[in-house]
Amino acid sequence: MNIKERFEGVGFTPAEKLDLTTRLERAAEQEENMTSATKRKIKRISGGMVFGVAVAVVMTAGALAAVLNPGLRGWFDTQTYGTQEKLEQGIYRLDRSQTYNGWTVTLGECVGDDHGVYIWGDVAAPEGTVLAPSENGGLSAGCWMEGQTGRLGSIGASFMDNDPTDNHVSMLISPFVTWGECPRGETVTLYLGPIADYWNTYDPETGESEWHTEGSELTAAIRDHEWVFEGVKLDFPDQTIRMEPNVEVPWLGGTTTVTNLKVSPLGTYVELEGGSCGEYVDHMNTPQASEGGETTVVGGVTITFGGSDGGWGDRLYEMEQTLTVELTLRDGTQVSPGNLAASTSDYKEGLEGPETPYYFFGRTYDGNNGFNPISVLDPAQVDHVTVCGVDIPLSGPKESGSSAPDEAEDPGKAVPAPGTVTAGKGLNIRSGPGIRFRVLSAVPRGTRLEVLGEENGFYQVGLPDNQIGYASKKYVSVK
Repeated sequence: MNIKERFEGVGFTPAEKLDLTTRLERAAEQEENMTSATKRKIKRISGGMVFGVAVAVVMTAGALAAVLNPGLRGWFDTQTYGTQEKLEQGIYRLDRSQTYNGWTVTLGECVGDDHGVYIWGDVAAPEGTVLAPSENGGLSAGCWMEGQTGRLGSIGASFMDNDPTDNHVSMLISPFVTWGECPRGETVTLYLGPIADYWNTYDPETGESEWHTEGSELTAAIRDHEWVFEGVKLDFPDQTIRMEPNVEVPWLGGTTTVTNLKVSPLGTYVELEGGSCGEYVDHMNTPQASEGGETTVVGGVTITFGGSDGGWGDRLYEMEQTLTVELTLRDGTQVSPGNLAASTSDYKEGLEGPETPYYFFGRTYDGNNGFNPISVLDPAQVDHVTVCGVDIPLSGPKESGSSAPDEAEDPGKAVPAPGTVTAGKGLNIRSGPGIRFRVLSAVPRGTRLEVLGEENGFYQVGLPDNQIGYASKKYVSVK
């Protein structure tokens, strides 16, 4: 019995049957080019939907296309318990496309947290084009995005080709390490390109190689084109557990204070303030010793290339290596976030006054930004985070039935109650529980709010216009 006959008795229209059949047959022909994860997914669908139809299942062509081109689901490592479901819950569809000179760029879906976003898409050349760059080459494109409050971040795009004989390549923009504002909920303009092919040539006689980034005839039609996607809504859900533990930890021969701790499915983020953190900040602000380097000015910033004695970088590396972070799951498994995903340090108003040194950093769970898949973690499975040897219990939503009967009630649990704004000049309502989150609206004194929960010194509140936001506890009276 062939694939088409096996669809008989399942509630598909003739057009759907033909489309699904074509997709499955094409997938079978391309099996050698598929990853093991993709093969496993197709086998599960084939056995459960087509070849063993025990129940009536209706799958749209779009849903099947997501399996044959799994996108973010196939790129992230979701081997541990609960992570596949967590990733599925976190993905938000973008479905934006633009066409220029017969080429089409599509932004398909995204997932993210407070400090970055991964966007999966597709680049399609005109029909009949074999989109396969030269050997020892590939495609490249710069990318950045701008939000309502300014530039959020920039990074290049990575391109992956599962079938070098067709006119498509997959695209991953990962991750935008954002500066300042949280990207979640932002409406942004995304700038991509120009997209061009590059390649490397090697002369065996001289032993010299040369990179060519000017592009060939393959991408000539779009080599000077910038793709601009306006009004892109990054409305992926909030899956982060946030804490303000204010716990002292040893570092660099002294102590510093963990003032903020965040655990998301994509990374763990730590902010340190005061104490020995000052040694790190002072070192970051010390110019590198450099002799014989070349200096250039880019955007008003002076940059020196070459000539460094290496001592400055060696010391920086030593300091960062002593800053250890480990997560212990509730089943005893230990996870050590390794890849640096975000980092910033300076002085600010904080624990030691207006010139408090701070260091904020984030690390992902394995991998290498945009080149090797990183792991996804379910924050609800984390029991505690260990920073420089000090255990910090993680407060946040727990899996149903996992907590002991006498355990303290989850501080984020919804407890609806009426509240009234008491701030004399009104109160900002923010997108998250902290002053770093963007302002959604401002409400006047006396405004009635529905308090839904409490987190990090902020109430989660329902507004009169049915929005959900966060308001400082100091200025909301609950009765």
